[in-house]
Amino acid sequence: MVQNYVYSFYRKKKHEFITQELTDLNIGDTWFDTVKEEKEKERILYVLMSILEKEPPQIKQIIKMHFYMEMTYMQISAELHLNKSTMAKRLRTALKRIKAEMTQEGIRDCPF
Repeated sequence: MVQNYVYSFYRKKKHEFITQELTDLNIGDTWFDTVKEEKEKERILYVLMSILEKEPPQIKQIIKMHFYMEMTYMQISAELHLNKSTMAKRLRTALKRIKAEMTQEGIRDCPF
């Protein structure tokens, strides 16, 4: 999940960078923004990891299988011997809870 978030973060930033006019670029400002973004990224990842640590083991496993291992709902439900709708509801509820906690921590650009 963290790996996917990092990929999404850089994909967004790359798109924003490409759309800027080349004449507007300033090396000093770009370096400062990069450092600022790195610190913010580290903070987001730290908050995300601390939130995930609080989740029950089965929820962590579902999140890992879905985001990190890129398994489908059917594959996850078969692996964990759960009904597909039960597994989907648990994942959806966990993501809502994670998003709410991240928002509470001041992170508005949550990937969920």
